[in-house]
Amino acid sequence: MASSSPRVLGVYETVLYASDVVLAVSFYSEVLGLTLIEEPGELSAAFRLDDGGVLLVFDPRRASAPHRPVPSHGATGPGHVAFAL
Repeated sequence: MASSSPRVLGVYETVLYASDVVLAVSFYSEVLGLTLIEEPGELSAAFRLDDGGVLLVFDPRRASAPHRPVPSHGATGPGHVAFAL
């Protein structure tokens, strides 16, 4: 590995999928104590983690719909991860 390669400092963003976003919000906020960073909608919810990372929870049916401001996600396969560099 070249010395100029960026060093991964942590996970910046994680996306999970839940068919019931309201139920997911209840679990992640009430059971795990995560802080909502935006009002949840039918499409998604966003939480701030203590290390500064973000957990996004998307409804897979709505996330795969075309012609939205956010590009469609491949909600039937693996999620994605973004590294903080």
